[in-house]
Amino acid sequence: MEFLWQSVEYLYSLDISHATRLVEWIMADAFLLFAVVSCIVPIVLLIFMFSAAVALRLYLYRSRVIGMSSQPGGIRDRARTLVATVADTLGSFCNGFDVEHFERIPNHGGALLVLYHGALPLDFYYLWAKVQLDKRRAMYMVADHFLWKIPGIALFLDILHAVKGTREECINILKDNHLAVVSPGGLREAQFSDGMYKLLWGKRSGFARVAKEANVPIIPVFCRNIREAVHTFPWKAGLLRRLYEFIRLPVVPIYGIWPVKLRCYIGEPMTSPIEETAEDYADRVHVVLEDMIGRHQEIPANTLRALQQRWTMPPPADG
Repeated sequence: MEFLWQSVEYLYSLDISHATRLVEWIMADAFLLFAVVSCIVPIVLLIFMFSAAVALRLYLYRSRVIGMSSQPGGIRDRARTLVATVADTLGSFCNGFDVEHFERIPNHGGALLVLYHGALPLDFYYLWAKVQLDKRRAMYMVADHFLWKIPGIALFLDILHAVKGTREECINILKDNHLAVVSPGGLREAQFSDGMYKLLWGKRSGFARVAKEANVPIIPVFCRNIREAVHTFPWKAGLLRRLYEFIRLPVVPIYGIWPVKLRCYIGEPMTSPIEETAEDYADRVHVVLEDMIGRHQEIPANTLRALQQRWTMPPPADG
């Protein structure tokens, strides 16, 4: 207490200009720390991806050498279980990740999950891990083609069941009774959506056409606070948007990966009557996902509120 009072008396004794400079110095240091941490975290994530790819390749090589490839389950299945365990642990520890109505993801048969695309698809990684571990099911991710242009991570993408997602490939995956995940907004939505959680699908309806031809349901999925977990820089309109439309590669820097509360909401499976067009089906899914965002997400995004929800949000309705 004596030290506290001495500190208060010292502050009162300071000249106002000195006090102002002290506050400015503290705020400048705080901003610098925020900027450094925000920009370093995505770089660390990229390093982690490369490290994981190298570790997986060494694991597969070791398994071949000691003859594990002949054992039931296969090397890649064991590697997927290992990656899923790590992702599930990170999701639980870093973001308190959980799922509401997980039972709506079928234990058997094909289904197409449709997600809103955050700046970084942490929700997919965590949900993929939960499905892999709890349901023992393969869940394929339709990923942007640019990922295969990054050297060294092809094996990591293979372990995640990532595919480039041609129409025929997606139909075959679903007809083979697997799960698949797609974000119709894609990289455009990841970079140019914001804290208002607007869907940027344009006129995309190919995912609905694929689901109709494969005769599987569409399951809308939304992850609460996914925009608060990873941010895009606000100066992203105009030139950057035109640049993206020209080169179709990521152009907007990201920062963050904050330990906010993440919860995935699994919507009711949707089916389409034969007479309904793929465009009308896609519009229905769009409306349902917008309604889920409106019901489960406070808008505009607020990172401090999302952090607080780590301790204040009640458990999922079904768990």
